[in-house]
Amino acid sequence: GGQDACQGDSGGPLVCLENGVATLVGVTSWGHGCAFQGYPGIWASTVDNFEWIDGIISGTITLPPTTTTTRNTGPPPDGWNTYNATVFDYSNTVYLPWDDNKIVGGQEVEEGQWPFIVGLGGDSNGNTHWCGGTIISKNDYGDDWILTAAHCCDGTGMTMNNIRIGDWQQSTLQANEFSTSGIQYVHPNYDDWFLSNDICLIRVPNLSAVNADAFEKTCLPSERPAHGSKCYIAGWGTLHQDDWDGPDILHDVGIWVMDNEYCENTGNANELDQSMICAGSPDMNGNGWPDGGIDACYGDSGGPLVCLDDNNEPIVVGLTSWGFGCAQENFPGVWASIADNLDWIYGTMDGTYTTTTGSSTSTVSTTTTTGGGGGPVNPPDGWEEAPETMGTVSKCPAPGTPYSPAARSAHKFSPWDDSRRNSRIVGGQEVLEGEWPFQVGLFKDSWGGFFCGGSVITKNEIGFDYILSAAHCCEAVTGTIDIHVGDWKHGNHQTSGGEFVVTGTKLSHPNYNDVNLANDLCIIEVPNLLAAAPSADSFQAACLAESRPEHGRRVYTAGWGAIAEGAWGSETLKDAGLWYMSNEYCEGTSNGAYGIQQNMICAGVPDFDGDGITDGGQDACQGDSGGPLVVLENGVPLLIGATSWGIGCARPNYPGVWASVPDNMEWILENISTNKI
Repeated sequence: GGQDACQGDSGGPLVCLENGVATLVGVTSWGHGCAFQGYPGIWASTVDNFEWIDGIISGTITLPPTTTTTRNTGPPPDGWNTYNATVFDYSNTVYLPWDDNKIVGGQEVEEGQWPFIVGLGGDSNGNTHWCGGTIISKNDYGDDWILTAAHCCDGTGMTMNNIRIGDWQQSTLQANEFSTSGIQYVHPNYDDWFLSNDICLIRVPNLSAVNADAFEKTCLPSERPAHGSKCYIAGWGTLHQDDWDGPDILHDVGIWVMDNEYCENTGNANELDQSMICAGSPDMNGNGWPDGGIDACYGDSGGPLVCLDDNNEPIVVGLTSWGFGCAQENFPGVWASIADNLDWIYGTMDGTYTTTTGSSTSTVSTTTTTGGGGGPVNPPDGWEEAPETMGTVSKCPAPGTPYSPAARSAHKFSPWDDSRRNSRIVGGQEVLEGEWPFQVGLFKDSWGGFFCGGSVITKNEIGFDYILSAAHCCEAVTGTIDIHVGDWKHGNHQTSGGEFVVTGTKLSHPNYNDVNLANDLCIIEVPNLLAAAPSADSFQAACLAESRPEHGRRVYTAGWGAIAEGAWGSETLKDAGLWYMSNEYCEGTSNGAYGIQQNMICAGVPDFDGDGITDGGQDACQGDSGGPLVVLENGVPLLIGATSWGIGCARPNYPGVWASVPDNMEWILENISTNKI
């Protein structure tokens, strides 16, 4: 693999050089994916069609009249259900007649007609939509579930952000629309080559608690639909296989389900297995092939294939998966079968297949709510009173070793400035340049692709230095990570001390668990930072905390992550003051259902309002992963954790979770003292 034509190259030339002259031997036609190993591309042969080409050019062959191929909307052949031009009437509204707007071959729908469909990735701010999904639960309490295609998901345990509930027109925020995030569970037998078992579940916080009027659920089937059943698909995908941009308004189309035996006799032969369902248009023109003209297309992936039961209730029988082009004659579309994966779906939802972890959030908008700790209100008894920002700190006297108060330095950094209070990590504020001198930013490529934070933990005169981050950050990137030391505002080299970039070698904790995120730590070995830095003042190293702080102590976290659930990250580094919570206390919050391990640390906002649960409003969020959680001892910041996971961002009764430095001290010291990574 590795070299091929791809979408958009269709019709282009394949040439060979004969004595330096380019000779056209083919026209780009089709292929199984692009540049896949074992799947060479296909070109239409000009040599084998030379007689026809020459005849057209010379005029010896007469061109037929120009015609436009359209879908035959007449009655289907015997054995195929009669087709209605409108979709199911879920909300008792009047539907639009057929027009020239197509999903492919479909129509715009009215708002509310598909109340269980969700969009992944797009929003009214112009962010790119890439997939659809289907809500399959509407619980009075507890988490809800969404189905989409596995190829739309990043992997089990990863967070899916910006799931649009109640959306209809992407450019406009609907009255009841809100966004949510959730944890992905990819089918364990998903094959990303053949797209077998192309199913992913997303666990999200209770949707009705946000807005029960914004959505409905669809039911799950007990069996596969019968051959010839009329069903319906919807999405914001492209209207033609040669388009790149989808429509603003949701489209749908009616389509017929085909059994796999029938589908194996189409152009999809040898590509199907029992985990798949075909659907398309029957052979209405009598040429022996299923017609084209109606189908899902790019951007519809993960969206629902819905059939109606005897009570006119929608049953999701499939998830848009793959196809050869879009709406091509003799190439029906392919959906992942729900009925053939029910055991896994129900098992995942009731916990018999997987455990749950990570972040899931719901939010009506990207505005930030303020927590009790953000104002002058005193915390409850037993919780430390302290400033909401780390502010002025001393440098670590002995980087790379547990903190010793006797060796404390009096070096100070930039003071706290009250003028910054209006900006928000979630519920925090922008910091002054140099206030977090050990904080680093991790980038997937130079000066772009920021994705995580980290902390400098050594400042050696000679030899390697070391960065501490989260294992799930290191595992997310297979290539080189650019580490921006001395960073404060992304995109600008800093003025005081000087920002610089290094790369290094990653070592994740040997007991890191990517499902429950236990031991979520990673050490990155880098070349000597003093040698690479513009000056010795470009950075400092954080001290390592030898033990956990007392329950109720004030702690601080920082990062460039999202300023609210589902929002964009910050250009300027922000920090927030939180309170350390013992694991026993944290187990009594809603985090207890997700499992708080001994190697994890919780921090959040205590119960200021007296409602019996921890307050929200202040937290780390997406993009802050790997960044520091520190406690101050005599003005010296001690690193106690690396940002790991949380159920959303700054939600009441869901404190954030950090990987514990004290509980992993032996592993950290072993790997930063011997230069053995």
